[in-house]
Amino acid sequence: MYHRIFNLSNNLQELNLSLEKKVEERTLELSNSLQKRQNLHQFQEDMSNMIVHNLKEHLNQLVNIRSFMSSETQFDFIEESSQKMLNLVQNILGVYKYESAEIDLSIQKNKYGRLNCSSGSRI
Repeated sequence: MYHRIFNLSNNLQELNLSLEKKVEERTLELSNSLQKRQNLHQFQEDMSNMIVHNLKEHLNQLVNIRSFMSSETQFDFIEESSQKMLNLVQNILGVYKYESAEIDLSIQKNKYGRLNCSSGSRI
């Protein structure tokens, strides 16, 4: 009877240690995932600010085109600026696309290490 209780106690301790280890690993995974999301958010903010500033610059040039260009070069300038603004808007949309992406984390065993975290995004 004593051996059985002793074995059960040891098993319980091993299970507790195993559970604590899993909780620590998952906490680390979640912390890493949160850090990645925060980095992505900061990147999005930085890119958005830069792109909007550049877009504003091109729009101001178009608004004031008569003051610094002859009429024959205006059309080329308008076409070039319009293309740049279109690219900037597409970049803004690309940055916001990543915000709405769902990132799935999964753990896979492999021969190179005991833990391999991979993330895939669905857009």
